[in-house]
Amino acid sequence: MMSFNALSVLFMGMQRSLAINQRLATLHIPALIAVLSLLALLCLTPNPALQIQSFNFSVAQLHNYHLLEGALLFFTAFTLLLALYKDNRFFLILAAWLLCSLRLGGQTLGLDGFWLQLELPPSSVAYINQLTVGMYAVLSQQLLQFSLNLSVNNKKNALLGTVALLVFVISLIPFAPLFTLFLTVTAPIALLLALAFSLQQLLRQQQTLEIWQVILLSILLSALVSSLLNLLGFSNQLLSHFNAVIFLILSSAMVMFGLVSRIKQMRLGQLELRTTYQSSPFAILKIDSNGTILRSNRSFKRLCAKFATPAPATWSDLFPKQNWAQVVTRTQAGEHTETQLNAAPPLGVQKPLFALHANTCPEGYVITLQDITPYMNTLNRLKMMANNDPVTQVLNQRGLEKALQIAINELDHQEPCFLAYVDVNYVNQVNRTYGHAAGDALLQEVSHRINEVLQQRHSFGRIGSGDFVFLLSKTTATEAKKIASDIIAKLNKTVITTPFRDYELKVHLGLIEIGEGMDEQDALRTAQSACMDALRHDAEFVLYEHNSKEMQDRTEELQLFEQLENGTSQGLFLEMQPLMDLQNPLSSLNVEVLLRIRRASGELIPIHSFISAAEENGTISLIDKWVFSTTLEWLHINQEQLKNTQFVNLNLSGYSLNNDKFINELFQILDSYPHLLNRIYVEITEGVALQDLERTHDFMLRLQEKGVRLALDDFGAGYTSFSYLRELPANAIKIDGALIKNMLSKESNIAIVRTIVELTRNLEMQCIAEWVEDIDTLIALKKMGVHYVQGFVICRPCKPEDILRATDIRSLIKDPAVIQLLQQQG
Repeated sequence: MMSFNALSVLFMGMQRSLAINQRLATLHIPALIAVLSLLALLCLTPNPALQIQSFNFSVAQLHNYHLLEGALLFFTAFTLLLALYKDNRFFLILAAWLLCSLRLGGQTLGLDGFWLQLELPPSSVAYINQLTVGMYAVLSQQLLQFSLNLSVNNKKNALLGTVALLVFVISLIPFAPLFTLFLTVTAPIALLLALAFSLQQLLRQQQTLEIWQVILLSILLSALVSSLLNLLGFSNQLLSHFNAVIFLILSSAMVMFGLVSRIKQMRLGQLELRTTYQSSPFAILKIDSNGTILRSNRSFKRLCAKFATPAPATWSDLFPKQNWAQVVTRTQAGEHTETQLNAAPPLGVQKPLFALHANTCPEGYVITLQDITPYMNTLNRLKMMANNDPVTQVLNQRGLEKALQIAINELDHQEPCFLAYVDVNYVNQVNRTYGHAAGDALLQEVSHRINEVLQQRHSFGRIGSGDFVFLLSKTTATEAKKIASDIIAKLNKTVITTPFRDYELKVHLGLIEIGEGMDEQDALRTAQSACMDALRHDAEFVLYEHNSKEMQDRTEELQLFEQLENGTSQGLFLEMQPLMDLQNPLSSLNVEVLLRIRRASGELIPIHSFISAAEENGTISLIDKWVFSTTLEWLHINQEQLKNTQFVNLNLSGYSLNNDKFINELFQILDSYPHLLNRIYVEITEGVALQDLERTHDFMLRLQEKGVRLALDDFGAGYTSFSYLRELPANAIKIDGALIKNMLSKESNIAIVRTIVELTRNLEMQCIAEWVEDIDTLIALKKMGVHYVQGFVICRPCKPEDILRATDIRSLIKDPAVIQLLQQQG
């Protein structure tokens, strides 16, 4: 691991050397060469006699060298001009490399005492030679990198760059023996490395191999051979002159062919750019600082032909004036500026919207115009889909919540705001019976009728399947009630006609005044609660005004539900009502557990409305879970005092029965108290059990396997079919209280109850009668053979502490007639 980290650090260092080389080759070395050359021209003088002496007094050879030197200087000047004109680093490196090549060629020929035919001070020649080699090493590595398109991540390139940088650094030290030794060791290795990966790189692109690249390989090869011959001691003057001439010729040829190739590539690139410019689907134009159009492409000309006659001469002829500095700033930040045409488009044509981008150029600005009209149309449609219901085209829940949030933020008690919730519960039945197309047609007609009353003055939307919500901003209570009454009349008192069929609806409406402290979710839940109250009381609409008792009660109930969802059971408590054994009353003290909810003020919340609301918002499963956990824990703690309690009845809601998550959690709770399960009776409402007979059957079997007993609650409340009893493994039947309460008023009621009692006897089930409120009913049930009775005549619901204090059922009975009956039986 340590060696891997060390290699990573080493490679990062070599990559850093490439960056240093690039800066040296493109800035510092060209500047140094330029300064030294300028100083030479200003301070030095020529010495032709000494130059002729260097060529063994051969004027012809000196003349040929001057021609070669002139050609290289010409190429250098031409390359330098290209570098300045095109602002191209490759040409700048090439120009500096040519000058270093010329200097090295002269050094090999023995003309190292001259530069640009000017005599150098003898004392500085050795150091200048050394410095030239250092600069040449860096320039060659960068030229190779540019020529072969080598990556900075290439390890061989990074190694070569490091060697070149070391050569340059050591060349700066005026100590010739150290530099000569280092160069003798590294030069053959560097040349061999450069030649190896140059061959490797060029072989990959052999189909596009160019002449200058072959010459580059030749230069590297000749330099490598020359270096090896020098190491082996085969160097002589003739060979040196030959190497120098070949080196200079190859350098000139490489520069010539390289320039031609690079210029050709640039021209091809310009041609490709011009083709792209003309064929671009975006309108592109160049303007000067005054807005005069200097040049434009075909797309802009087509745009002008479509919307302007004649073709505009300035930008402002077609588009509004712009602050171009700001447009350029936005473009550089990756943003666009929106603009439209000055003139109106032809009849029937949408006025286009353009995205404007601009960049500076020497003449002024280059501008790009993109028609974003289709994009904006699509975006607007998506926004509409995001906030609107696709069936009715009114707001969806997301759009309504946004409108609610705005209304709540702008709430003014001088101008109250109301929220209405309309429940069209017939829609689901229409979908199931006649299909979704019929249901959609009904929703559209309902939406149309509500909109007729609202007259587009108020936010209106649909949430859920058949629930509509509208917001009445800056509306008094009287006006809100009038609007609610008109909508109810539109929906309930006239036939709803659709292409599929006609309907007579019975909708209910909840209307609330939005107050301080409410958010959009609170407002929607409270309005829905008001609507459910209207449904429960069969009222056309219910109004909750701000700070009214009804509003406070509903708000508190919603807070209770929210606390339940957050795991808090504050306000919930249990009461218990005894079930008396009619055969042996004193032998047991059995109870049914009843849920109660208390407000913060201590007032009890009506349990039936609370349970209905809990079933509607899905918190009933949390309540059932709390009731089971609390009851089992109470039984466990007090089991020594409850030895006379044979069973405890617990109610299970239909919503929980169909909730797989709750079922799993319920069995986890039961598994925590295995020693108490044979004392538990779970009551399932008959109507709920019949909704999914197979699911109920499987659930009951699972409970019975654990020792839990089951009772069918509210038996005979309108669902009774004796045949299904064979399918459900119930242990007891609990006769619906409505039959018991009015049993003695009609003979038919007595006959129904007697039939149910006989049925339970034949099926070997226990029979329980609830809502027993008088002694005569109690005696009649005893004569029929009912096993257990429950009701006010026995005992009203009491606290768990009262059950713990009671020795038997007599301790809890208040009615003297019942006590007397027990005494007679005893």
